[in-house]
Amino acid sequence: MKIGHYTVDVHPTKAHADVRGVGGQPWFALRLFASLDTATGYDESYGGIDLESVQEDGALVVTATARSTVWESRVTTTRFLADRIETQTTVTGKGRLTETHLLGGRRTPRGFLPSGSHLRQAYSPNPDHPTRVLRDPLEPATIGVCGEGGEPGIERWLFSPAPWCFAAALDDQWLGLSVVAPIAAQTFTSYQYLPVTGGFSLRLDYEGHTVVEGTFNTPTLVVHLGSESPEAVLTRHRELLDAHSVVPARTTPAADWWSGTIFCGWGAQSALGARTDQAPQPLATQANYDHFLGTLADQGIVPETVVIDDKWQSSYATCRPDPTKWQDLKGWIAQRHATGQRVLLWWKAWDEEGAPVEACITDAAGGPVGLDADAPACVELITDAVEYMLSADGLDADGFKVDFTARTPSGSSLRHSGARWGAALLHEQLRLVYDSAKRVKPTRWSSHILRTRPSST
Repeated sequence: MKIGHYTVDVHPTKAHADVRGVGGQPWFALRLFASLDTATGYDESYGGIDLESVQEDGALVVTATARSTVWESRVTTTRFLADRIETQTTVTGKGRLTETHLLGGRRTPRGFLPSGSHLRQAYSPNPDHPTRVLRDPLEPATIGVCGEGGEPGIERWLFSPAPWCFAAALDDQWLGLSVVAPIAAQTFTSYQYLPVTGGFSLRLDYEGHTVVEGTFNTPTLVVHLGSESPEAVLTRHRELLDAHSVVPARTTPAADWWSGTIFCGWGAQSALGARTDQAPQPLATQANYDHFLGTLADQGIVPETVVIDDKWQSSYATCRPDPTKWQDLKGWIAQRHATGQRVLLWWKAWDEEGAPVEACITDAAGGPVGLDADAPACVELITDAVEYMLSADGLDADGFKVDFTARTPSGSSLRHSGARWGAALLHEQLRLVYDSAKRVKPTRWSSHILRTRPSST
């Protein structure tokens, strides 16, 4: 069947669809089923997979009903549209999701079956190489909220997460592999592109923290066609999020000072530490920042915004100034305000230092490993810290530099309070910071610096 600029030929026995360009050039052999593994075992299809194909307004809709070893039912619906292919799987039953495999899955007695493809190049918006973003299509890639760059073999700390969208070159076009879901459904820690010789599959890692009792729908996977470049693929990805109403409208106007000159003290701390054989964190002192700003002023540079970096506070979670470093941080900020400058305080996401255990995600031994934004004690802790840092009764700072989002906790044995995990739990932590800040300073507050970096701590 011809659809837009490609053709589709469904193979009922093997449950895949051959997708070719209108000139007959092979593109894909897309698997029409998925596997949603659970803590109790692999999700394997067995016996026949029943396919039903229906034409709707020039599109082809294929429904694949499979017998599953762990679910009462599993149905995958794939829509072949003129400019894209959409697929989603629905399961019923009970289980704790560990991994969800898309465009591929397990089928006895053949084992794991990926989709076939003729990709020429691949692209990840979460770079894990210092000099390139394009890669061979046989090189795997990961987008996720876990990527601490201080660990050997893990270099994907820059974005946490990047847009949930891989890109790949096919013939003379670029296509996107977009995960489209509201934030509440993003309870996974990573999205994996898993190539093999002549094919690939995709995987979402839930780590056993998403509990299904009844019906569960996977995020929609959209294979969108016809882009001119990887950057155009990402633009199309954002348009899909808007079209599916899974992201809020962008209505907040940017303040002029957000794009003004910014001095972040981390580089100066690191340079001073290198010269004096010290770690940068102990050098976040009032005396040093006075020296840093004085050095800039001698060169005629007066930054509009000053970022006080790691570690100005006594404890990361409570955010009170270390009195041995800052004798009068509130007064220092007031001096900056008097000269027309603004001050952002470095805030470390997830870090449990100084937090009560009831505010934390815990490991198998009950030890705290990170803040749990679903825990009432954590909500109280973060709210208090934000109010203290921003309010006139506290430090009266102007906002934050948010860091270490890539230290999102990961592990099936970890324990936490609510249903959120992965990206959804990170989002909840940042939402709590944002909403608390806007309540304290509705017109002045900004979170315009949001990034992660590897740490020496």
